[in-house]
Amino acid sequence: MKFGIRKPNYKARFKARTTGKLKRKMKKAVNPFYGKKGVGFIKNPSKSIKSSIYHRTTVGVPSVLPKSKSHKASSARKSPSPKPARVTQVRASQNSQAVPVYSAKTYKTTGTVLYIVGIIALLIGLVTAAVGGAFFIILGIVCIVIGRRYKKQAPDTNNIPPRS
Repeated sequence: MKFGIRKPNYKARFKARTTGKLKRKMKKAVNPFYGKKGVGFIKNPSKSIKSSIYHRTTVGVPSVLPKSKSHKASSARKSPSPKPARVTQVRASQNSQAVPVYSAKTYKTTGTVLYIVGIIALLIGLVTAAVGGAFFIILGIVCIVIGRRYKKQAPDTNNIPPRS
């Protein structure tokens, strides 16, 4: 495995920066998994794991080089407003601690992910039943149960006062 600085690939960088929005929209219309995170692991798990290790153990040349002072000043002037946090509102509980309340979409997405992880763990447990499948079977069942609860759970936004 490589450690340190990656060799720059200018052809790939140029291609990534010049691929248009129209081309991405067309590909997404044909392939619903285009541009989604985690699909690489489903297509080719070994390649995905090797890639993730490679990207964590190496660093690109542009990130190593110091930025010029003029670039820093211009980027500071053009910086967009900070992104809002994922937490939509905060509700005070009985213990006077702030409890974050997420949107219904967040709960649904989390439930779906847990549900899929549970099914995969359950399948791994069934395939490797003789070796250590009991752990994966239990893990799969727990993930499915928690995922179903998350999908059904939606925040009650009627009792929460709006943010000021």
